Amino acid sequence: MPKSDPLMRAGHRERLRKKFEAGKTSDAEEMELLLTYVIRRRDVRVPSRKLTEKFDTAYNAMIANPDDIKSVPGVGDAVATFFKLLHSIVARGYYERDKKESVFMTMDSLKDYCRMHLANKPTEEMRVMYLDTKGRVLCEEINDIGTANQSNVYPDKILARALLTGAASVVLFHNHPVGTCDASEADRDMTLDLGKMLLQHKIRIYDHLIIDNFGQIYSMRTAAHMLELDLEEARMALKQI
Repeated sequence: MPKSDPLMRAGHRERLRKKFEAGKTSDAEEMELLLTYVIRRRDVRVPSRKLTEKFDTAYNAMIANPDDIKSVPGVGDAVATFFKLLHSIVARGYYERDKKESVFMTMDSLKDYCRMHLANKPTEEMRVMYLDTKGRVLCEEINDIGTANQSNVYPDKILARALLTGAASVVLFHNHPVGTCDASEADRDMTLDLGKMLLQHKIRIYDHLIIDNFGQIYSMRTAAHMLELDLEEARMALKQI
């Protein structure tokens, strides 16, 4: 079998780059273009095709578990590290931006942030984002790392951190590595109990987001599970008038 012509390969990469700059690349071509920056001296079309078959898009590969990336034939540590680096840079960018802008004004970005941190995680993680009165991020922490189908919540830890940071509200988000991304009965009960405790200190839960391994996101506020807490907050406000 004849060896591939390095000049032809270089020409192909240049054509691919120009096609991207013109905004005409497909998801598969964007995956291939990304690989050209980390695999410099061999044809990347085969590993690119296999990555696309497994993850569909470069974005999905970026948020994927590095071990899943390395499991693709022809893809090694360097490619997994490259996608992990992209992931880290973008996630940090969302976090820094949301420290300056209200997350309530950029819910799609908040969901992307949650998706990047928790999609494709093998175990459940419960994370808490602490917000100021304008909905800007004060800090974000992991409350617990659990098993494949369960994580714990430590209400006292959340309250203490909220009081220490002066948070006006919190956003909870955790993942479901197995099953669907809708809220279980335990999720709903925990959220209501925690919300009532926080309201005693004038701190509200703005939302509780649940992410599955396909990147789908379930909002408990959108599903009206936060209504009881909103009514409790209104009752408490009336008592102070």
